[in-house]
Amino acid sequence: MDSIRLPLEEKPMIKTYLRQAFPLSILLAEQADYYKGIIINDHIQLIAAPHDDNRLDYHNYHYSHWPNISYNRMPAAILRRNQIDIVSYIYSGLQEGYYSDIWLDTFYIPGKTAYQKEHYSHGLLIFGYSQESDEFLTMTYTSHLRYSRLNVRGDDIRRACDSDQFEYINLLKKIPAAGIHYDLKNILPKLQGYLNSRDFEMNDKRYHRPSPDEPQYYGVQACKWFRDYIDVLGNAGNEETGIDMRLPYCFAEHKKCMTWRIKLIADTANLKLADSNLDATLKEIEYHSELVVNLSLKYNMNGDTSLKERIIQEINGALDLECETLLRLLDELNICMWQYLH
Repeated sequence: MDSIRLPLEEKPMIKTYLRQAFPLSILLAEQADYYKGIIINDHIQLIAAPHDDNRLDYHNYHYSHWPNISYNRMPAAILRRNQIDIVSYIYSGLQEGYYSDIWLDTFYIPGKTAYQKEHYSHGLLIFGYSQESDEFLTMTYTSHLRYSRLNVRGDDIRRACDSDQFEYINLLKKIPAAGIHYDLKNILPKLQGYLNSRDFEMNDKRYHRPSPDEPQYYGVQACKWFRDYIDVLGNAGNEETGIDMRLPYCFAEHKKCMTWRIKLIADTANLKLADSNLDATLKEIEYHSELVVNLSLKYNMNGDTSLKERIIQEINGALDLECETLLRLLDELNICMWQYLH
Protein backbone atom coordinates (compact mmCIF):
# COMPACT_ATOMS: atom_id res chain seq x y z
CA MET A 1 0.00 0.00 0.00
CA ASP A 2 1.30 3.45 -0.91
CA SER A 3 1.54 6.24 1.65
CA ILE A 4 -1.44 8.57 1.82
CA ARG A 5 -2.31 11.46 4.15
CA LEU A 6 -5.53 13.46 4.21
CA PRO A 7 -5.48 17.07 5.53
CA LEU A 8 -6.00 17.32 9.28
CA GLU A 9 -5.97 19.95 12.05
CA GLU A 10 -4.35 18.31 15.06
CA LYS A 11 -5.35 21.05 17.53
CA PRO A 12 -9.02 21.94 16.93
CA MET A 13 -10.66 24.53 19.20
CA ILE A 14 -12.91 21.85 20.70
CA LYS A 15 -11.45 18.49 21.65
CA THR A 16 -12.82 17.43 25.06
CA TYR A 17 -15.03 14.84 23.37
CA LEU A 18 -14.09 12.87 20.26
CA ARG A 19 -17.47 13.42 18.61
CA GLN A 20 -16.53 17.13 18.50
CA ALA A 21 -12.79 16.77 17.94
CA PHE A 22 -13.00 14.37 14.98
CA PRO A 23 -15.25 16.41 12.65
CA LEU A 24 -13.56 19.70 13.59
CA SER A 25 -10.13 18.19 12.93
CA ILE A 26 -11.34 17.45 9.41
CA LEU A 27 -13.14 20.73 8.74
CA LEU A 28 -10.54 23.07 10.24
CA ALA A 29 -7.66 21.50 8.30
CA GLU A 30 -8.36 23.86 5.40
CA GLN A 31 -10.19 27.22 5.34
CA ALA A 32 -10.14 27.25 9.14
CA ASP A 33 -11.52 30.79 9.50
CA TYR A 34 -14.51 29.83 7.38
CA TYR A 35 -15.29 26.59 9.20
CA LYS A 36 -14.93 28.22 12.62
CA GLY A 37 -18.39 29.55 11.79
CA ILE A 38 -19.68 26.15 12.96
CA ILE A 39 -18.36 26.95 16.43
CA ILE A 40 -19.61 30.52 16.60
CA ASN A 41 -23.11 29.53 15.42
CA ASP A 42 -23.36 26.54 17.71
CA HIS A 43 -21.43 25.00 20.62
CA ILE A 44 -23.02 27.70 22.77
CA GLN A 45 -25.28 25.73 25.08
CA LEU A 46 -23.96 23.42 27.80
CA ILE A 47 -25.82 20.60 29.49
CA ALA A 48 -25.08 18.99 32.84
CA ALA A 49 -26.62 15.54 33.19
CA PRO A 50 -25.35 14.19 36.55
CA HIS A 51 -26.50 10.62 35.86
CA ASP A 52 -25.05 10.46 32.32
CA ASP A 53 -21.55 9.25 31.49
CA ASN A 54 -20.76 12.63 29.91
CA ARG A 55 -21.88 14.75 32.83
CA LEU A 56 -20.90 18.14 31.38
CA ASP A 57 -21.11 18.48 27.63
CA TYR A 58 -22.11 20.67 24.71
CA HIS A 59 -25.82 20.46 23.95
CA ASN A 60 -25.86 20.49 20.17
CA TYR A 61 -26.38 18.25 17.18
CA HIS A 62 -24.32 15.11 16.78
CA TYR A 63 -21.96 15.57 13.83
CA SER A 64 -23.94 13.04 11.79
CA HIS A 65 -26.44 15.90 11.33
CA TRP A 66 -23.86 18.56 10.43
CA PRO A 67 -24.47 19.67 6.83
CA ASN A 68 -20.71 20.04 6.26
CA ILE A 69 -19.90 16.37 6.89
CA SER A 70 -20.65 13.34 4.72
CA TYR A 71 -21.40 10.56 7.18
CA ASN A 72 -21.63 6.84 6.36
CA ARG A 73 -21.79 4.26 9.15
CA MET A 74 -20.94 0.58 8.76
CA PRO A 75 -21.79 -1.54 11.85
CA ALA A 76 -19.38 -4.25 12.95
CA ALA A 77 -21.98 -6.98 12.33
CA ILE A 78 -22.31 -6.11 8.62
CA LEU A 79 -18.53 -6.10 8.13
CA ARG A 80 -18.25 -9.53 9.75
CA ARG A 81 -21.20 -11.03 7.85
CA ASN A 82 -19.66 -9.95 4.54
CA GLN A 83 -16.15 -11.00 5.61
CA ILE A 84 -14.76 -7.55 4.79
CA ASP A 85 -11.12 -7.01 5.75
CA ILE A 86 -11.20 -3.89 7.94
CA VAL A 87 -7.69 -2.72 6.99
CA SER A 88 -8.46 -2.88 3.25
CA TYR A 89 -11.77 -1.13 3.92
CA ILE A 90 -10.04 1.74 5.76
CA TYR A 91 -7.32 2.09 3.12
CA SER A 92 -9.83 2.10 0.26
CA GLY A 93 -11.71 4.84 2.09
CA LEU A 94 -8.52 6.93 2.36
CA GLN A 95 -7.94 6.53 -1.37
CA GLU A 96 -11.40 8.02 -1.98
CA GLY A 97 -10.79 10.89 0.47
CA TYR A 98 -12.71 9.40 3.42
CA TYR A 99 -11.48 9.59 7.01
CA SER A 100 -12.39 6.67 9.29
CA ASP A 101 -13.93 7.27 12.71
CA ILE A 102 -13.66 3.78 14.16
CA TRP A 103 -14.67 2.53 17.60
CA LEU A 104 -12.79 -0.63 18.49
CA ASP A 105 -11.31 -2.57 21.42
CA THR A 106 -8.42 -0.43 22.69
CA PHE A 107 -7.06 -3.39 24.69
CA TYR A 108 -5.16 -4.17 21.48
CA ILE A 109 -4.06 -0.60 20.59
CA PRO A 110 -0.61 0.40 21.97
CA GLY A 111 -0.62 3.98 23.22
CA LYS A 112 -4.24 3.89 24.45
CA THR A 113 -4.98 4.00 28.18
CA ALA A 114 -6.73 0.61 28.16
CA TYR A 115 -3.94 -1.17 26.24
CA GLN A 116 -3.37 -4.64 27.76
CA LYS A 117 -5.44 -3.56 30.80
CA GLU A 118 -9.13 -3.79 29.94
CA HIS A 119 -11.41 -4.42 26.98
CA TYR A 120 -12.84 -1.00 26.27
CA SER A 121 -14.36 0.50 23.14
CA HIS A 122 -12.94 3.88 22.16
CA GLY A 123 -12.34 5.87 19.02
CA LEU A 124 -9.59 6.51 16.46
CA LEU A 125 -9.79 9.01 13.62
CA ILE A 126 -7.73 7.49 10.81
CA PHE A 127 -6.46 10.09 8.33
CA GLY A 128 -3.52 8.44 6.61
CA TYR A 129 -1.16 5.53 6.08
CA SER A 130 2.66 5.44 6.15
CA GLN A 131 4.24 2.88 3.84
CA GLU A 132 7.62 3.46 5.50
CA SER A 133 6.48 2.40 8.97
CA ASP A 134 3.51 0.28 7.79
CA GLU A 135 1.22 2.14 10.18
CA PHE A 136 -2.02 4.05 9.98
CA LEU A 137 -1.97 7.69 11.11
CA THR A 138 -4.66 8.39 13.69
CA MET A 139 -5.86 11.00 16.18
CA THR A 140 -7.24 9.96 19.55
CA TYR A 141 -6.88 10.39 23.30
CA THR A 142 -3.62 8.66 24.11
CA SER A 143 -2.40 7.18 27.38
CA HIS A 144 -1.05 10.67 28.16
CA LEU A 145 -4.71 11.84 28.26
CA ARG A 146 -4.18 14.24 25.37
CA TYR A 147 -5.85 14.46 21.98
CA SER A 148 -2.85 13.77 19.78
CA ARG A 149 -1.27 11.66 17.03
CA LEU A 150 -1.00 7.91 17.41
CA ASN A 151 0.41 5.60 14.74
CA VAL A 152 -1.26 2.16 14.74
CA ARG A 153 -0.28 -1.03 12.93
CA GLY A 154 -2.83 -2.66 10.69
CA ASP A 155 -2.57 -6.00 12.54
CA ASP A 156 -3.44 -4.25 15.82
CA ILE A 157 -6.51 -2.72 14.18
CA ARG A 158 -7.56 -6.17 12.94
CA ARG A 159 -7.22 -7.65 16.45
CA ALA A 160 -9.16 -4.74 17.95
CA CYS A 161 -11.94 -5.30 15.41
CA ASP A 162 -12.12 -9.06 15.99
CA SER A 163 -13.27 -8.28 19.54
CA ASP A 164 -16.90 -7.95 20.60
CA GLN A 165 -15.97 -4.41 21.71
CA PHE A 166 -15.68 -3.34 18.06
CA GLU A 167 -18.82 -1.27 17.42
CA TYR A 168 -18.71 0.49 14.04
CA ILE A 169 -16.75 2.52 11.54
CA ASN A 170 -17.91 5.88 10.16
CA LEU A 171 -16.54 7.10 6.84
CA LEU A 172 -16.32 10.90 6.93
CA LYS A 173 -15.62 13.51 4.30
CA LYS A 174 -15.95 17.28 4.10
CA ILE A 175 -18.77 18.65 1.92
CA PRO A 176 -17.34 21.93 0.58
CA ALA A 177 -20.63 22.96 -1.03
CA ALA A 178 -22.43 23.15 2.33
CA GLY A 179 -22.39 26.80 3.34
CA ILE A 180 -21.82 28.33 6.77
CA HIS A 181 -23.46 31.68 7.33
CA TYR A 182 -22.80 34.00 10.27
CA ASP A 183 -26.35 34.77 11.37
CA LEU A 184 -26.57 36.98 14.45
CA LYS A 185 -30.36 36.58 14.60
CA ASN A 186 -29.90 32.87 15.29
CA ILE A 187 -26.92 33.33 17.62
CA LEU A 188 -28.67 35.87 19.87
CA PRO A 189 -31.44 33.56 21.20
CA LYS A 190 -28.85 30.84 21.81
CA LEU A 191 -26.76 33.23 23.92
CA GLN A 192 -29.89 34.29 25.78
CA GLY A 193 -30.82 30.65 26.32
CA TYR A 194 -27.35 30.00 27.73
CA LEU A 195 -27.60 32.95 30.14
CA ASN A 196 -31.12 32.05 31.24
CA SER A 197 -30.29 28.34 31.60
CA ARG A 198 -33.02 27.35 29.14
CA ASP A 199 -33.15 24.22 27.01
CA PHE A 200 -33.69 25.80 23.59
CA GLU A 201 -34.45 24.28 20.18
CA MET A 202 -34.73 20.78 21.58
CA ASN A 203 -35.67 18.08 19.08
CA ASP A 204 -34.89 14.47 18.27
CA LYS A 205 -31.73 15.38 16.36
CA ARG A 206 -30.02 16.69 19.48
CA TYR A 207 -27.29 14.49 20.95
CA HIS A 208 -28.79 14.79 24.45
CA ARG A 209 -32.48 14.25 25.04
CA PRO A 210 -34.48 15.33 28.12
CA SER A 211 -34.90 12.77 30.85
CA PRO A 212 -38.15 13.08 32.82
CA ASP A 213 -36.77 11.02 35.71
CA GLU A 214 -33.36 12.65 36.17
CA PRO A 215 -32.32 16.29 36.71
CA GLN A 216 -30.60 18.10 33.85
CA TYR A 217 -29.20 21.63 33.85
CA TYR A 218 -28.47 23.98 30.98
CA GLY A 219 -26.22 26.95 30.29
CA VAL A 220 -25.11 28.96 33.31
CA GLN A 221 -26.91 26.53 35.61
CA ALA A 222 -24.86 23.68 34.12
CA CYS A 223 -21.68 25.58 35.06
CA LYS A 224 -23.05 26.04 38.59
CA TRP A 225 -23.74 22.31 38.76
CA PHE A 226 -20.05 21.75 37.93
CA ARG A 227 -19.12 24.09 40.79
CA ASP A 228 -21.38 22.13 43.16
CA TYR A 229 -19.88 18.85 41.92
CA ILE A 230 -16.44 20.08 43.07
CA ASP A 231 -17.87 21.18 46.41
CA VAL A 232 -19.27 17.76 47.39
CA LEU A 233 -16.29 15.64 46.28
CA GLY A 234 -15.18 13.39 49.11
CA ASN A 235 -17.98 14.52 51.44
CA ALA A 236 -19.87 12.02 53.58
CA GLY A 237 -22.04 9.79 51.42
CA ASN A 238 -20.14 10.68 48.23
CA GLU A 239 -17.80 7.90 47.13
CA GLU A 240 -16.24 9.96 44.35
CA THR A 241 -13.02 11.67 45.44
CA GLY A 242 -11.07 12.39 42.24
CA ILE A 243 -12.21 14.98 39.69
CA ASP A 244 -13.48 13.67 36.36
CA MET A 245 -11.08 15.74 34.24
CA ARG A 246 -13.49 15.90 31.31
CA LEU A 247 -15.52 18.39 33.34
CA PRO A 248 -12.85 21.10 33.94
CA TYR A 249 -11.53 20.64 30.40
CA CYS A 250 -15.02 21.09 28.95
CA PHE A 251 -15.64 24.12 31.18
CA ALA A 252 -12.37 25.83 30.19
CA GLU A 253 -12.79 24.98 26.52
CA HIS A 254 -16.31 26.42 26.50
CA LYS A 255 -15.08 29.65 28.09
CA LYS A 256 -12.29 29.99 25.53
CA CYS A 257 -14.77 29.53 22.67
CA MET A 258 -17.17 32.00 24.29
CA THR A 259 -14.51 34.71 24.67
CA TRP A 260 -13.55 34.26 21.01
CA ARG A 261 -17.23 34.46 20.05
CA ILE A 262 -17.84 37.62 22.11
CA LYS A 263 -14.81 39.36 20.60
CA LEU A 264 -15.82 38.44 17.06
CA ILE A 265 -19.42 39.62 17.53
CA ALA A 266 -18.36 42.90 19.17
CA ASP A 267 -15.85 43.66 16.43
CA THR A 268 -18.20 42.67 13.60
CA ALA A 269 -21.07 44.77 14.97
CA ASN A 270 -18.71 47.66 15.81
CA LEU A 271 -20.04 47.83 19.37
CA LYS A 272 -18.82 50.21 22.07
CA LEU A 273 -17.96 47.09 24.03
CA ALA A 274 -15.13 46.45 21.58
CA ASP A 275 -13.59 49.84 22.41
CA SER A 276 -13.59 49.27 26.18
CA ASN A 277 -11.32 47.00 28.21
CA LEU A 278 -12.92 43.98 26.52
CA ASP A 279 -9.63 42.27 25.65
CA ALA A 280 -8.46 42.40 29.27
CA THR A 281 -11.78 41.05 30.52
CA LEU A 282 -11.76 38.16 28.04
CA LYS A 283 -8.18 37.28 28.99
CA GLU A 284 -9.22 37.24 32.65
CA ILE A 285 -12.09 34.84 31.89
CA GLU A 286 -9.64 32.50 30.16
CA TYR A 287 -7.15 32.89 33.00
CA HIS A 288 -9.73 31.81 35.60
CA SER A 289 -10.86 28.85 33.49
CA GLU A 290 -7.31 27.66 32.83
CA LEU A 291 -6.66 27.76 36.57
CA VAL A 292 -9.71 25.52 37.05
CA VAL A 293 -7.98 22.89 34.90
CA ASN A 294 -4.55 23.26 36.50
CA LEU A 295 -5.88 23.19 40.06
CA SER A 296 -8.04 20.17 39.23
CA LEU A 297 -5.00 18.30 37.93
CA LYS A 298 -3.10 19.25 41.08
CA TYR A 299 -5.99 18.08 43.28
CA ASN A 300 -6.03 14.69 41.55
CA MET A 301 -2.27 14.36 42.05
CA ASN A 302 -2.06 15.15 45.78
CA GLY A 303 -5.64 14.99 47.09
CA ASP A 304 -5.28 18.33 48.90
CA THR A 305 -8.89 19.14 49.81
CA SER A 306 -8.05 22.81 50.38
CA LEU A 307 -7.75 23.10 46.59
CA LYS A 308 -11.50 22.54 46.21
CA GLU A 309 -12.29 26.01 47.52
CA ARG A 310 -9.75 27.56 45.14
CA ILE A 311 -11.26 25.68 42.19
CA ILE A 312 -14.74 26.90 43.16
CA GLN A 313 -13.46 30.48 43.39
CA GLU A 314 -11.97 30.26 39.89
CA ILE A 315 -15.19 28.79 38.48
CA ASN A 316 -17.13 31.67 40.03
CA GLY A 317 -14.59 34.19 38.75
CA ALA A 318 -14.83 32.95 35.15
CA LEU A 319 -18.60 32.57 35.23
CA ASP A 320 -19.33 35.97 36.82
CA LEU A 321 -17.18 37.81 34.28
CA GLU A 322 -18.64 35.84 31.39
CA CYS A 323 -22.22 36.61 32.45
CA GLU A 324 -21.49 40.32 32.96
CA THR A 325 -19.84 40.56 29.54
CA LEU A 326 -22.59 38.64 27.76
CA LEU A 327 -25.30 40.81 29.36
CA ARG A 328 -23.55 43.95 28.16
CA LEU A 329 -23.04 42.45 24.71
CA LEU A 330 -26.73 41.54 24.41
CA ASP A 331 -27.83 44.96 25.67
CA GLU A 332 -25.74 46.73 23.04
CA LEU A 333 -26.87 44.38 20.29
CA ASN A 334 -30.53 44.91 21.20
CA ILE A 335 -30.04 48.71 21.05
CA CYS A 336 -28.34 48.40 17.65
CA MET A 337 -31.11 46.23 16.28
CA TRP A 338 -33.83 48.58 17.66
CA GLN A 339 -32.13 51.55 16.02
CA TYR A 340 -31.85 49.63 12.75
CA LEU A 341 -35.57 48.71 12.77
CA HIS A 342 -36.68 52.24 13.70
